[in-house]
Amino acid sequence: MPPPSPPKMSPYGASAKSKKRKLVRNEVALTPLIAELEEKKTLLPYLEKIEYINAQLRYEAYILHHGSLISALMLAIRSRGIDIAVPLLKPSSVTAVPPPSQERNQPHDDDLVESGDVLRLESLSSRSETDLNATSTAMSPPPSTTSTGATSMTPLTTAVLHQRYPRFSASIGTSMLCRSRPIASLLRLVDEIYDGYYAHYTETTRATSFPLFVRTHLQRTLGLMALADQESLDLLYNLEMHRETFPHLGVFASFMRELEDEEGALFYAHCRSVVQSTFGLSLKTKEKLLPQDFARQYHVAGAIVVADHPRLRDGTQSVHLSQTACSLLVLRAAKVPKWLANHVASVMLAPYTSAVTVDGAGRSLDQTIVGLDDVLARLLRIFRAVPEDIVLKYKYNDDGESLTLLTRLQDTIHHDLDKAKLKAALDQHVRNVRSLQIEVMKLDRVNVPEVHTKLFLLKNQLRTAERDVQHLTDQLRATDGQINAVWSSVLRDASNAPTTQLSPLDNILARVGEYVAACHRDVVIEAKLNKVLHAKRRHPSETSWASQLDALQERCVIKIQRLYRQRRAWHRERKAALADVEARRQLKHKRKAEKELERKRLDALRDRDAQRHMTRMKEKHRRDGDVQAKLKQQEDAVLRKAAVAESDRRYVRTLIIVLVSV
Repeated sequence: MPPPSPPKMSPYGASAKSKKRKLVRNEVALTPLIAELEEKKTLLPYLEKIEYINAQLRYEAYILHHGSLISALMLAIRSRGIDIAVPLLKPSSVTAVPPPSQERNQPHDDDLVESGDVLRLESLSSRSETDLNATSTAMSPPPSTTSTGATSMTPLTTAVLHQRYPRFSASIGTSMLCRSRPIASLLRLVDEIYDGYYAHYTETTRATSFPLFVRTHLQRTLGLMALADQESLDLLYNLEMHRETFPHLGVFASFMRELEDEEGALFYAHCRSVVQSTFGLSLKTKEKLLPQDFARQYHVAGAIVVADHPRLRDGTQSVHLSQTACSLLVLRAAKVPKWLANHVASVMLAPYTSAVTVDGAGRSLDQTIVGLDDVLARLLRIFRAVPEDIVLKYKYNDDGESLTLLTRLQDTIHHDLDKAKLKAALDQHVRNVRSLQIEVMKLDRVNVPEVHTKLFLLKNQLRTAERDVQHLTDQLRATDGQINAVWSSVLRDASNAPTTQLSPLDNILARVGEYVAACHRDVVIEAKLNKVLHAKRRHPSETSWASQLDALQERCVIKIQRLYRQRRAWHRERKAALADVEARRQLKHKRKAEKELERKRLDALRDRDAQRHMTRMKEKHRRDGDVQAKLKQQEDAVLRKAAVAESDRRYVRTLIIVLVSV
């Protein structure tokens, strides 16, 4: 039996069926990643609690002496089925803690750094994660300034990368070696991923998981699964190598590890896109400025400053923004009023660095600037700081009255119990009233002097019982009114609920806008309080009761004068308003009378014209009648003449015939 012949390959590449099988395999490979991402969403509330406990213990300095307590706490949490992905990797050798001037690396949140008795644990919370650019505290070393980014305590192996990026690494099917890539290609890939993520949102209007999008983006751009796996592993390795040297890579790593959820990634990508579209930038290129873009010419000189990158020597530029440019960025990105954008730029995005720049004409400018990466990181920090009540209000349509509403609905249950008791008491009193009415009717029928006193007492008892019945009826009606009012308000609030749902990005921007407005109100109130306290400190002698009484009298006099002037001004305004109303009324009557006269004049003109027209028509009809009568007479004369001629002709012919016959 001959061996089966191999299948014939199409000259145009793989068939449609093989492509379909490949797509099915890819979907099957991504299914575990999607399931794990959904599972992580359910674990976020527990991670918040774990981070809160860690922060409190670090603040009280209990970690220094109670490391075993933290280990027991983590073990108890894991025993409940909650995996927080914090591997305890003890280094082989313990090194001394270097001074701040020496080269030191900021520890990752999944490393256990042993220095003396210090045990350091970081959580994977998406809202309370320690910022990579934040200043160091007493319990955390300062960030490195001269380090190459590699962690000297723990070697970067594939297992370590899988532990630090568990969700993203789950989609890497094959085990490969990590390769170091040039930093320029890594930065360009990160910028392309940000641009692609925002473009994907603008197409779908749906905030997808950032690691899932990165994996899909690499697989779509490279085509082969093996190339995508290798590129994903290289991306993680190079991120860990350089994320401390380049802080914005640390932000990207937090998105990849899902320390920041998809909303934070979407807000960050949106701000990057607004910067590029507003100032004519292309952040994925080395030059950063687009060669032919007219968006920059509408801004003031020095709004954006481009300088050589402090760490790269391949021609890569770094972008800096002035305070005016930051205000414009917040105005267009967060869609807040201009005064609020100025507040954010001057207070919440501070501090700025003083620098001497050169504009396009060669003139030097003294201004304050800040790096673009710092601006984006501070905007992301503002998004992190949005309070929980604002998040619940916009994300889950909770206006903060849910507890009050539940309390009011719970009160309706007690009202139902009171209503049942009132009904039972009302029935009993109604029966008593009916019994008394029967007794009174019986005594009325007897009508003897001996029962008059008893009848009088019974009537008094009857009136008292009727008052009790009326009182119980009013109470029952009031209880029903309270229950109906509660349910009416609940149904009215439900009917008045907004039917239009905001898009994910609009929801995020609404939250940020309300939070920024609340911060501005707090700043204004604090400024007013400081002004009052400063005035009190400036006049310390005015604390005696006599000076306070004089000040009180002065304030009272000022208030009385102001009220008197306000009332007098109100009377003047009222009098002027009444005069204005009367003038308008008279003007209205005058215009109405003029319109009536004009209408009568036009009616008279129309009547006159109609009369003239009728006269002309009658004259025309008369003339036409005369002409018709004259024509009729002429026709009758012609007809009579013709008839006479015809009769004469017939008479002559008849006479001739008679004569001939004779």
